[in-house]
Amino acid sequence: MPKRILTTIFILMWASLAHSAVYYVSNSGNDNNSGLSSSLPWQTIAKVNSTMTSFNPGDQILFQRGCTFTGNLLITKSGAAGNYLTFGSYGSGALAEITGKKNITGWIPYSGNIYKAYVGDTISAVYVSDKLMTIARYPNTGFLTTDNSFGNTGFFDAELTQPPGYWVGANCRIRTTNWSYEIKTVSAFLAGTVTFSSPTIYTGFSNYGFYFDNKLNLLDTEREWFYDYNSGYLYFYAPGGVNPNSLNVSAVTIKYGISNVLNTHYFKIQDLKISGFRDNGIEFYYGTNKTVQGCYISQTGLFAIRSNGVNNLIENNTLEDNLNTGIGGVITNGSIKNNVINRTCLVPGYGQSGTGYRAIDGSNFQSSTIELNNIDSSGYVGISTAKNNIIKNFIILFQ
Repeated sequence: MPKRILTTIFILMWASLAHSAVYYVSNSGNDNNSGLSSSLPWQTIAKVNSTMTSFNPGDQILFQRGCTFTGNLLITKSGAAGNYLTFGSYGSGALAEITGKKNITGWIPYSGNIYKAYVGDTISAVYVSDKLMTIARYPNTGFLTTDNSFGNTGFFDAELTQPPGYWVGANCRIRTTNWSYEIKTVSAFLAGTVTFSSPTIYTGFSNYGFYFDNKLNLLDTEREWFYDYNSGYLYFYAPGGVNPNSLNVSAVTIKYGISNVLNTHYFKIQDLKISGFRDNGIEFYYGTNKTVQGCYISQTGLFAIRSNGVNNLIENNTLEDNLNTGIGGVITNGSIKNNVINRTCLVPGYGQSGTGYRAIDGSNFQSSTIELNNIDSSGYVGISTAKNNIIKNFIILFQ
């Protein structure tokens, strides 16, 4: 190769590396800082998002370990081949956390052991010291069973002897197939007959389990909660019947943890804790060469990680206590490797309506490899797959 060409390549490589920057984010920072040193860090995810268009391939955006940041990190900029845009942690201690939870305070008595507090956001789940609470329901545990099904429009159960209209507006979480629950709003109730506001995906059968939830008059036992979207108030019967002001109560209010816009490429998420999101911890739209590694993701309502695109890597992560699917998406030529996935979709009816609950949903993967994953306790399936994928060297435990 001529010397001039070699010199040009070296100059281009040097210029690329020279312009790479490291940005720091800390709870003790200030968004008016430069962010270019650990002594002058930014403070918020909002600042990172607003600065995103100025980032260059090879830049690193690092959040301080031991700190917690609330919000949705939205990636709108691409890296380049061999020069990824990286989001991760710096310092020592526990992984930096990105969360969609909001601490709930200011509780006032409502009735008996039930308290209420103003939230004013969309809520999908409530936690006390990271333990999941229950949406107010009937029966308080277990299931009722249908006597007769009316196709996909409703059912009859002779045990339902409440007055006409009693169940209108409640959620009915009903098992319509062996592999899925569906969540339907009740539009009419009369003499044991329940009618749904929209049809179920699958045609129901007799003797299938169901329960009702999400009505204030069902809030009658500890650990239950109800959220009134019209007033913005959260109602809660705390564990032990105590005043919830004495507890660490949080509500999941934000939809996504880390997401990207369509067709952004070559970026990496590593060494972050991502917890408490209404839908997905990581939501990656189509694009190429996206990596998630070394992360801890928990307490999501749908997917811990949903990643679409080509050459995506999901490796060496720990996913725990997610209410629906661990890993899914539309992945081609991807690698899902060395992940630990514990306690996925174990609350019946709390996962995605009309789909089976899976630790790894590879039904839309192509030419991808799923290997060396350790799965413990999945609500339905450990690993599902489509054609032309390789699955090998894995452990699945059901307890």
